[in-house]
Amino acid sequence: MELDANMADTLVELIKRNASTVSHVATFEVHSRPSTFEDALEKAVKLSRAQAHEVWQALQLLVSHKPLVGRPTAAVEMAIEFNRFPATWKVISDKALEYEHFTLKHKS
Repeated sequence: MELDANMADTLVELIKRNASTVSHVATFEVHSRPSTFEDALEKAVKLSRAQAHEVWQALQLLVSHKPLVGRPTAAVEMAIEFNRFPATWKVISDKALEYEHFTLKHKS
């Protein structure tokens, strides 16, 4: 069924009239949701060094197709999420290396 121009104008006028007489008109809020990449990058930035180290170990196992048994579930889930985005790898690896550097320094 096609809507001709005259009918469309009539419908628009009816909607306008009804909207002005109705006390509550439904509104829709549109939230600009970041892309999956932006979400992943934001999560990676928020990780502590220790958390990043756990995720980094899980990422290494994941890409080498080795079993992830014994790894914390959250670290594995994040590794799977971050695996698709090289920029998140950079953030994770930098933090993981800092963690290793500081933990080795404190053990000495």
